[in-house]
Amino acid sequence: MCADAASMQWAADFSAHKPKPTNSVPGITYMLAGATQRSDSDPYDTASPPISVGSHWMIMWPFDPNTTGCAIGAIGAKTTLQIKK
Repeated sequence: MCADAASMQWAADFSAHKPKPTNSVPGITYMLAGATQRSDSDPYDTASPPISVGSHWMIMWPFDPNTTGCAIGAIGAKTTLQIKK
């Protein structure tokens, strides 16, 4: 995984279960080896069957879907927005 400082701040806030990420600029992350997650709707799920995710880029930035018009969850076959409200 390659990530800039803003992405690392976002990840630290996420791991700490903070109500909202504290990064003040967008972060960018690239995961060449991909990842494994357990849920598309619950980022803290540890019990569901694993879901393999291939190589991907992530833009780490808090947003309000009600004011931005950005979708929550899967918006295409290979495109998702992962957010923390």
